Order: sequence, then structure tokens, then C-alpha cells
Amino acid sequence: MEVPEGTVVGTEQDGFMLVRVHGIHDPLRVPDSTLERVSFGLAAGDWVRLKEGEMNHHSTVGILHSITRDGRVSVGFIGLDTFWKGNSSQLQMAESYFVGQFVRLTANVLSPKFEWPRSTTGGVWAAGKIQWILPNGCLVVKFP
Repeated sequence: MEVPEGTVVGTEQDGFMLVRVHGIHDPLRVPDSTLERVSFGLAAGDWVRLKEGEMNHHSTVGILHSITRDGRVSVGFIGLDTFWKGNSSQLQMAESYFVGQFVRLTANVLSPKFEWPRSTTGGVWAAGKIQWILPNGCLVVKFP
């Protein structure tokens, strides 16, 4: 049976993948050697960054929410209320953030958009621990 496209929904230890195909109820068990990735190296849930240009009023880093076969993407950028729509060629992979990771603002940030405490020593921004990551990429950070 020739299957033109599907979505990988699981992997198995013996070199097989579980692929969900439109119109078929249960995922198909397919050898991974017969699959070709067509999502331009990106997948939903990846942290991405715009390659060029600065965005006004929001970050250039966000979470990829969807990607189509032709490379159209929807990204939740930090500080943007709606999804940004564009092309996968405008994006690159970014450093992932995860719950439990410690972060601080870079020294070149003079006035952050949200309240962020300063360290008691040296006047640098305080480090905090990521407690939660919102769907739009915003980080909920707790400080000691």
C-alpha cells in the first residue's frame, strides 16, 4: 500500500514508527527506513528564532505551533498575542527552554517589559527558575 503522507505519532525499539494517516483509524506500523521527513527540519513544539530582522514589540524567539507540507508556519512569539504566520525559510532552531531551567536577563536589557528583580550583589539581573511555559512562549519564572 502506497501512503503519500502521514504524521509520526510514536516510535518503537525495533526500527519501526507509528504513522497516523488521514482516513485510517489506527496508526500504521512502518519501517523507519521507508520514511522521508518533509517538514523542513522543523516540527511543532520546536523553539525557533527569526533568521533576520527585528520584530517590533515582541521577541524573535517563539514556539512553532504548526507547519504545512509547503513550509507555511504558525509561531507563538513571546510577547505577541496572536500567531505569527510566515514561511519555514524565515526560521532557524533556537535554544530550548524547559521547566526547571534557571534563566536571567542579559546585561544589555535596560528596562524589561515585565517586572524582573536585580541581584543583591553586583546590580545584575537576578536568576530565576522557569516554573511554566505558556503556549505563546512566555516563561513563568519564580525567584528565590
